[in-house]
Amino acid sequence: MTTPTTFEDARTRAARLADGLEDIASVIGDQLDMTDEARQLRDKARHIRDDRFRVVVVGEFKRGKSTLLNAMLGGDVLPRKVTECTAVITMIRYASAPTVRVEFDTDRPADDMSLEEFRKHYELSVDDAAAPAAAAERFLHVKHAVISYPIELCRQGVELVDSPGLGAHEARSKRTQKFLPQADAVVFVLNAKQFLSLEEVHFLEAVLLPLGLRNVFFVINGWNLIDESVIRPEDADVERANLEALIRQRLTPFCVVAGKDRSADRIFRVNALGALKARIRKPIAAAMLEESAVPEFEKSLEKFLVDDRAKARADVVLGVVRAVADEAARFVNTQLAMADKSVAEIEAERIAIEPKLQRLRGIRDHIVNFLQSQSAVLQDVLVTSLHEHINRIEKDLPDEVAKFDISPITSKFLVWEGIKDKMPWRSEEDRFQAQVARCLKPQVQRMLERRFADWQQALVRNEMRAVMIDVEKHLQEEAAEYQRVMRELEDKIGAHGSPLQIEEQVKRWLGSEQATGPGTFQLPAMNTLGEVIGLVIMGIVAEVLAELVLHVATGGITLVVSGITAVLRMGWREASLRNQLQQAIVTGIKDGLKDMWMKYAADIRTHVKAGFEGLEGKIAGSIAEEIALIDASLQAIIDKKKEREYSADQERARLEAARTAIADRVARLTAVAAG
Repeated sequence: MTTPTTFEDARTRAARLADGLEDIASVIGDQLDMTDEARQLRDKARHIRDDRFRVVVVGEFKRGKSTLLNAMLGGDVLPRKVTECTAVITMIRYASAPTVRVEFDTDRPADDMSLEEFRKHYELSVDDAAAPAAAAERFLHVKHAVISYPIELCRQGVELVDSPGLGAHEARSKRTQKFLPQADAVVFVLNAKQFLSLEEVHFLEAVLLPLGLRNVFFVINGWNLIDESVIRPEDADVERANLEALIRQRLTPFCVVAGKDRSADRIFRVNALGALKARIRKPIAAAMLEESAVPEFEKSLEKFLVDDRAKARADVVLGVVRAVADEAARFVNTQLAMADKSVAEIEAERIAIEPKLQRLRGIRDHIVNFLQSQSAVLQDVLVTSLHEHINRIEKDLPDEVAKFDISPITSKFLVWEGIKDKMPWRSEEDRFQAQVARCLKPQVQRMLERRFADWQQALVRNEMRAVMIDVEKHLQEEAAEYQRVMRELEDKIGAHGSPLQIEEQVKRWLGSEQATGPGTFQLPAMNTLGEVIGLVIMGIVAEVLAELVLHVATGGITLVVSGITAVLRMGWREASLRNQLQQAIVTGIKDGLKDMWMKYAADIRTHVKAGFEGLEGKIAGSIAEEIALIDASLQAIIDKKKEREYSADQERARLEAARTAIADRVARLTAVAAG
C-alpha cells in the first residue's frame, strides 16, 4: 500500500474519497431508493472535504510557543511578548484575507473583527497579568477564537491551535485539555535553559500520561543558547549530556508506540527564533533555517499526519462504505429472490420470517440487558476503588504534607502577620490568607493530581480492562448467534449477503473501525478537582486563621504582663502555631477529599451510565436497521409487483445493473484509499 507523502497529496486523496462516496450515494439513492444510506455517505463526504489536520501547540509561558508557531507560519502573525499573552484558545486557518471570529459558550453571537481588534481585546496585557482573577472573569465564556490568515501551511488543510500557557487560569486550562484528545498531533514546547519546570512535569504526569496519547511531539526550544550561556566549550558538552539524560528519562516513555521507540521522530532540539528570522528574510536564509532544525521537525510532523492520520481516515471511509455496500447487496439480493414470486407468496414469506425477526429483536434486548448490568458493575467497581484510594491518600497525608515547602509562611512572624491583617491599609494580596493560598495551592494541587493520576492508570490497566474484556467476549457470543439467525433468514428468502466475521459484526454494531476493548470507556475528567482544591485551601486557611486569631488575642493580653513573661509566652505561642500549621493542612485536605468523594463518585456513575447507554443505542439501532432493511426490501418488491407495467426480467436487469455499479464504485474507492 502506498501512502501520501505531503499535505497536498493527502488533500488530493481526501477529495477523491469524497467524490467516490458521493458517486456511490447517487447509485444507491437514485437506483435503489435507499435514501437514508445515501444521506449517510453524502454526510461523510462533506465531512471529509471540510476536515483538517488539527495540531494543538501547548507550553508554559516564555518557552517560545508563539515564536515556534510564527516560524511555522512564516511570519510574525501571533504576538510575542515578555508577558503571557494567549488568553483564549486560538485556531489558525487559511483564508485569502486576515479575519478573526470569536465564539462563546453562551447564547452570545460570535464576534467578527480584525486581527488588530482581536489583539486589543483578547490578549492578556501587563495589567491582566497583575490581576489574573479579573482577566479570568473577562474571558470566562470565550469558547475559542478563529484566525483566518493567508498562510501556505494552513492552505494545505492544517489547523494550528494556540493554547493558553500551562498554569493559566483553570477554566482556560480545562478548555485546552479538552482539545488534546481531538488533536491529530500535540506539540509540547519546552525550553533547553529551563527544562521541565514543576508545571511541565505536572502536565506530563497528570494530563498527558492518563490520556495515553501517542501523537505527542516534543520541541525543545533554545538549544542553541546552551553554547551561548557557558564560558568554556566543554561546559556546554556537559550541560547537553545532562539534558539528554533527562530527555531519555522523562520524555522517551511518551514516544513508545506499539512497543517501538519513536523518540528520534518525536523529540526535536530547535532554535525557533532563528527559524523565524530566516523565514522573514527576503530571500529566505536557507542555511540559517536548516541550522535551526525547525524544518526537520516540520517534515516529521507532516510525515506523521499524512502517513498515520490520513491512512486512519481512509480506513474509516472504507468501513462505512463496506457497511453500506453490504446493506445494498442484501437489499438487492432479497428483491432478486422475490422477483418471480407473486405478491401472495411474498406476503406469506413475510409472515414466515417474522419469528426469526423476533429472535433478532430478542438478541438485541438480551445485549441491552447485559450492558445495563455491566454498567452497574463498572460503576460500583470504580466508586469502590475511588473510596479505597481516597482512604489511602488520607493515611499518607502526614508524610505527603511533610514534603511541602511551607517556608514562605513559617519564615514570617505569624502573630505579627495576624495583627497586620487588622490594619486597614493592608491589601487583599498581602493578607495572610492570600499568602497561605499562594504557597499551598500549587503544592496541594500537584500532590492530589499525581495521586489520582496513579489511580486512574491502575484502573485502566486492571478493573476497567477486566470489565471491558467481559463485554467484548459477550458481544462476540451474541454476534455468533445473530449471524446464525441471519443465515437462516437468508436461506428462507433465498437472498444471501456477504458473510461477516464475528469481529467484523461487533465493529459494525459499534459503528466504528475498532471493536470494543479497554479503551472504549474513559474515566470522566476530574473537573471537580479544581473546586475541591479551592475548598481545601479555604479549609486550611480557616484552620490557621482560627488559631491565629486566638494567638493574636491572647498575645495582646500578654503584652500588658511583665515584659519577659510576655516575650516567653509569645514565643511559645508562635512555636505552637507553627506546629499546628501542618496539622491544619492535613485536616483541610481531608475535609476536601470527603467533598470530592461525593462529587466525583456521582460524576463516575453518570459518565459510565452515559457511555453504556451510547453503546446500547448503537447496537440496538444497528439491529433495528437490519430488520427494517429486510422489511423495506420485501415491501419494495411488493409495491413494484402491484404496478401494472411490472416485468420480472426488467426488474432483475435493473437490480443487477445497480449491483454491478455499486461493486465497481466500491472497487475504485478502495483503490483510492490504498493509494
